[in-house]
Amino acid sequence: MKLLKQLIPMIGICLLAFNCMAASKNKSDTVTQPSEDETSTKPHAQLYSAQMQTPGPTSVVTLEKVDNSQQIQYSHGKVTVDEPGLYFVMAAAQVGDVESKEKEGYVNLWLAHNGKNIANSNTRSTIKNNSTTVLVSQSVMQLQAHDSVSVNFSSNDSSLGLVAIPANGSEPAIPSIIFTIYKI
Repeated sequence: MKLLKQLIPMIGICLLAFNCMAASKNKSDTVTQPSEDETSTKPHAQLYSAQMQTPGPTSVVTLEKVDNSQQIQYSHGKVTVDEPGLYFVMAAAQVGDVESKEKEGYVNLWLAHNGKNIANSNTRSTIKNNSTTVLVSQSVMQLQAHDSVSVNFSSNDSSLGLVAIPANGSEPAIPSIIFTIYKI
């Protein structure tokens, strides 16, 4: 049962990726990228954090870096859409022991809409032996103009949280969290 609970978010991501690839195939069975004109007009954003983060009194995740954003704003832990519509939202956090004290416990990650927790969006990962893992929370939701989405987290130990790992040689850095939102 534990393994199944861990696999469900991964299966969802795999199905989404498969559906996206299947939808974008052309007649020669080659996967194509949308043109700049096709993607630049739809609201979308990808944000991330390069900081270690432990839960505090507010437990809202910080996203201090923007990879790309169009018609979506970010301020003080809230991602706000300019245009109403149906949106896909995903938060993927690297969780573990941020102080390398070999603590054991768990980290939770969930989404909130206009400051209210989204039902059934909470996910949990158990941390053991100074390990890290990726914790994913995702949703498809109807948003109105000026609605906001935030990512929240908690832990049963103050040294457990979101772990950022710097670049190493030819490998890129591992952000503590990557947040993606786009209008469907």
